[in-house]
Amino acid sequence: MKHLKQFEKFKDNLVGFRIPNYSLSYLINNDPSSLSDEEKEEIDVFCQNVIDEYGNAYFLLGDEVEDDLGFCQTNDINILGDNCVRLYIKPNTPEEIKKMKLNKKAKKYNLKKINNRR
Repeated sequence: MKHLKQFEKFKDNLVGFRIPNYSLSYLINNDPSSLSDEEKEEIDVFCQNVIDEYGNAYFLLGDEVEDDLGFCQTNDINILGDNCVRLYIKPNTPEEIKKMKLNKKAKKYNLKKINNRR
């Protein structure tokens, strides 16, 4: 119950997504073993879009009862109907996103410099 109190404290700052149940093991535990290659690719594209827009894809599970959505005609990974749950992320601030992108560019630049020295 302690995690629910912490979750409620930050809930107003979170962004929610309708996520099909089949993708939970991959999104939460990084275990794609039950997914087809196509499903894994869809989830990877979805995560990259989330990262591009919000700065991260660290998904949180809220209230197990309240956030069990049952069957949804669509979800945020693909347009197919499926049993879904609501997962949340805490978006990075614009300043954090800008810093992250600058760090990414710096790392690429440094790798190029290192490779050119060889």
